[in-house]
Amino acid sequence: MVNNGMWPADIYVKLTVGANASSAAREHMSVYRQKAAGSDDFICILYDESPIGQHMIDFITVSTDALPPLVAKMKRNLALIQAQNFDHHLVPVYLENTFDLYSEVRGLHCWWASSMPLGKLWSDFNDYSFFAQHPSPYLIETYDEVDRLMSEEFYWRTVCDQLEEYLQWFEFYVVKLAQLNDALACCLGMYLLIANGMHIRRCKNCGHYFVPLNRSDEQYCYRVQANGKMCRELDYEIKINADELLTIYRTAYKTHNARKRRNLNNRTNAEQEFREWVTFAKRLLERAKAGELSVDEFQDLIKK
Repeated sequence: MVNNGMWPADIYVKLTVGANASSAAREHMSVYRQKAAGSDDFICILYDESPIGQHMIDFITVSTDALPPLVAKMKRNLALIQAQNFDHHLVPVYLENTFDLYSEVRGLHCWWASSMPLGKLWSDFNDYSFFAQHPSPYLIETYDEVDRLMSEEFYWRTVCDQLEEYLQWFEFYVVKLAQLNDALACCLGMYLLIANGMHIRRCKNCGHYFVPLNRSDEQYCYRVQANGKMCRELDYEIKINADELLTIYRTAYKTHNARKRRNLNNRTNAEQEFREWVTFAKRLLERAKAGELSVDEFQDLIKK
């Protein structure tokens, strides 16, 4: 970058939504650039009738990938600038490198260019460069060395403060754009699922959401659990165990019911004992279904 006293021309973007219904383009984006740096006249350099949502997607995806490494370089440059403390050879080099990084960000997408007016920063940088000349080759009779050093320090501090502000701003957007990118990926994923007639269900075992692969009414996912088995496999075991548990329960119920009938005339509390056993057996069945008891433990306890 050549420090010639002129900053990059400003860019601004105009987004138009909901134009006249008779218009062919209901949405469009216009990009304008200054005819010259510092000028009040702008010219249109781009007219795009793509949906604005598409520009938003492009802005988020491009920025999410490209912005973090550029911001990391800006952070290193700022640390070097602050560490050199008026080195008349290195500080201007690092400052120009930082401007080059800003130019790269502006080149990622026109929205960045429109949100990064660099006029003041560029002007302050040129003022710093002017007063950083040593010994002073200008205004020898009216401008002493103390004034030059004070002006140099003032513009150096001003530039550093602006660089810090820009860096904080960029670091904020690195985080927010990453979050937007994740949300965008989620929304697009949901859209594709809906567009393809797919469903999302919550697994009855682990409680996480999943997309059924074979049938839309599947209730168990394919995630592998701590025991090395998928929730889908656990579903099969649960069904098998449930059938076996019910078989054991029904067998024990019939046995105890038959015993009650045989003892109705011999024992006055036979009916009461049978009801208490039924309550006890149902509780055992619930515990076994919940996995608190194995099939063998359930079978041993229900016989008592």
